[in-house]
Amino acid sequence: MKTTLNGKLPEFLRKINRSITRKILCLIVLSIGASFLVSLIVIKKIENSYSNYVYETKTDLLNSSMAGIEDKLLAYENSTYQFITGSRVQQFASQLREAYETIDQVEELMRRGEIMEDLPAVLAKKSRAVQMRTDSLVEILKQLDTFLASAHKTEAGYFVDQTNKLYKGYGASKYVFPEEELARVLDGAAQKRGSAYYSLVEMQTANGEQKKEIVIARIIREKKNLSMRYCGTVIYLVAPEELAASFLMEHDDLVIVDADKNVIFSSLDEARQADFFGRAHQAGKKYEMMDLNGEKYFVTSLTSPGLGWQYYNVSDYYRLFAFIHNLD
Repeated sequence: MKTTLNGKLPEFLRKINRSITRKILCLIVLSIGASFLVSLIVIKKIENSYSNYVYETKTDLLNSSMAGIEDKLLAYENSTYQFITGSRVQQFASQLREAYETIDQVEELMRRGEIMEDLPAVLAKKSRAVQMRTDSLVEILKQLDTFLASAHKTEAGYFVDQTNKLYKGYGASKYVFPEEELARVLDGAAQKRGSAYYSLVEMQTANGEQKKEIVIARIIREKKNLSMRYCGTVIYLVAPEELAASFLMEHDDLVIVDADKNVIFSSLDEARQADFFGRAHQAGKKYEMMDLNGEKYFVTSLTSPGLGWQYYNVSDYYRLFAFIHNLD
């Protein structure tokens, strides 16, 4: 009996030891798992909190860039307003319209053969009107060049008379204004009825290259006798890269898109830009995590209340969140 008890007791103890060992191992595994899960939750909360912090920081920077860019645009816009309402421009614009009307009247009478007896006097009248047209155009272009020279780095300026003939001001000799683009700009400016019209145009440079330019255009309305008749259109060209240059940051990219989804400006390279605009951006989201050409980016955006342009800040995700990933 003693032998039997002595033989069974070690076996019993071994079972107890194995049971305790399994329980301890289970506890260790559960503790490690719980600790890992808690760590993941904590890291996720830290990441979410830090994402909100980054969002606020990047939004502040983007808002500052947007405000600075649109302050520049407002300066150009104010220049066009001062041009169309200036007393000398108004004077010569009225004279130009009168000259055209006189020329049209004389040519109509000549077509109808009603001036044969007074032909010398009529031809002299037409000659004076032609001279007044030339003088008025020269003076308007002088005024335009004065305004362009005082505006902040305007690329070029144009005056379009009431017959839709284009006259080049300062800087305009560098470009060819495509007829279809000009027609679109004139129509857009006419619809604004004196307010500033903004658009993006594809200009052709003198050496044949294509270059995008921002257009700011206004029609000139005659204030004389409050007639408000159309007397021409002034057009400014502004380079997008010049507009955005002061607001680019070393590690961030800036993208600007107009209300018609035309790209005003982008500092992204070609491959990343293709990915960026190939995606459907979710309206209302504070920020997006986006893969561009195999790299992850943190993207914030703002919409301009005035122009309706969309501004995007694109930042390298891993540069911003490296310390969080080092916690993993």
